[in-house]
Amino acid sequence: MNKPGLTNLLLNEEEFSILNSIILCLLSIDVKRKSIT
Repeated sequence: MNKPGLTNLLLNEEEFSILNSIILCLLSIDVKRKSIT
């Protein structure tokens, strides 16, 4: 019962943190856009 997707996620902490920062950036941009309108 091997879950390669999950192990990949756990192994690639660098990639995960990069993805996380990108998501946070997009969220903050979305919040700014909503506050502007």
